[in-house]
Amino acid sequence: MLILIAGVSGVGKTTIIDSLVKCFQWKVVPTYTTRKLRDNESDKISVSEIEFLELSNEEKFIDVNYLYGSYYGTPEKEILTAIRDNASFWALDFPIDKISQVFTNNSYFCVVLQPNSKKDLISQLQYCGRSDRIKGALGDLESNYSSRLTEINNFKEFINNRNAADSVARDIHDYLLNMDCINHISYDINPNNNGR
Repeated sequence: MLILIAGVSGVGKTTIIDSLVKCFQWKVVPTYTTRKLRDNESDKISVSEIEFLELSNEEKFIDVNYLYGSYYGTPEKEILTAIRDNASFWALDFPIDKISQVFTNNSYFCVVLQPNSKKDLISQLQYCGRSDRIKGALGDLESNYSSRLTEINNFKEFINNRNAADSVARDIHDYLLNMDCINHISYDINPNNNGR
């Protein structure tokens, strides 16, 4: 089952994904990117811009984004594998504003991570050396982020506390198990409409 992990920059998406993999054996749909990977970042694959553009031209991605000076691509093959796998949870860090454009109503469940506070979000971005993202992250959080949730079906919000990632991961995992969504969400896969 495909589980989209969404949230503003710096909210802890990668940390939560790492905890879900480590603690609960989740699988990851990797995002291809042209930026250098951060320490311990395992949910992305870094490629050169030339390699990325070749993959994009070969239509290997269902979605391409350009954020903060780098390209990000979501691989179609791995997405289809995750959607069809009714026995496992697959995590994907995906932008909230693209969810309703790319995925059908029943092909995913979305976990939306919210910061504990604006102050914590700013502190986290500064701590990670991404102060250049503060303005954009706060703008997303304050302006249209909440309104985008109305476009998404099948979602649940969680407050992420960066000092308790394993606990938040457990809450997410338990919530999905209690929904029994592994066995009861049906998938509408239209091979002629893959979100492009």
